[in-house]
Amino acid sequence: MLTVADNHAYLEELIDDLLSNPEILNGMHINKLSQLTCYAIEKDDFRALALLTQIHTGIPMHSDYLPD
Repeated sequence: MLTVADNHAYLEELIDDLLSNPEILNGMHINKLSQLTCYAIEKDDFRALALLTQIHTGIPMHSDYLPD
């Protein structure tokens, strides 16, 4: 169980790092992206996935820009 807690703490730190430096996503392994996705779903924290979507689609994921 300790591994899971450590992994969650690591993923929380990784998300904070991603938000401050999106360049980290370049070359990130698919397994790490999969872990981020699972973590986002589990914790209902989609900040990193919104950033990834914005980078790859060019569509801002802020509530100000979403359609009604």
